[in-house]
Amino acid sequence: MPALKLAGALLLATLAPPATRWPDDRDVLDALNSVRADPISYADWLLRAAQSYQGVYYRERDGTEHATFEGAAAAEAAATAIGSMRPMPLLTPDPILAAAARDHGIAQGAAGSIGHASAAGPSPGARARQHGGDIYVVEAISYGMHGADDVVRQLMVDDGVPGRGHRKLLMASFYRYAGIWCGSHTTRGSVCVINLAETPGGKPEVPPER
Repeated sequence: MPALKLAGALLLATLAPPATRWPDDRDVLDALNSVRADPISYADWLLRAAQSYQGVYYRERDGTEHATFEGAAAAEAAATAIGSMRPMPLLTPDPILAAAARDHGIAQGAAGSIGHASAAGPSPGARARQHGGDIYVVEAISYGMHGADDVVRQLMVDDGVPGRGHRKLLMASFYRYAGIWCGSHTTRGSVCVINLAETPGGKPEVPPER
């Protein structure tokens, strides 16, 4: 299995002040699926969003500013990359992946921690197993965003992340199932955990009967 399928992904926290609200889980899935369904239109939107940068600061729709490493150049590069992609299958909501995302998000939010290990489990696959799934799960995490569009924008632009690993995860055509949970985070304001898998619950494919 390619390394991309085995590796989790972490979006580094922004330098924004703590938020007092967070996106709706379903809205994040809808926003993510809209990118997968129509990459060209999303690329056009990203170019418009690049105009919201003031130097290295990006401004959300509600006016909240977030410090970035690369400024508008990263958004413009993302628009070029995504605009060259073909449409791909939409992600189907998965209850096991959502439960694993929820457990991690709640644990991190209470502890004020970041990363892919928490009191809920050492990895997304381990947490999925606790709910009847298996280990073939990858994960991307956004911190500090208020709106669903900005969660997805943050992951697609992947500012400051070599290789743009989060974008590659979220735009990989072989991932077909997703579980998302967003909520409060004591130090970053908000956290949004996105778990992806090729199969329901991240379970291995069952060979067909001979």
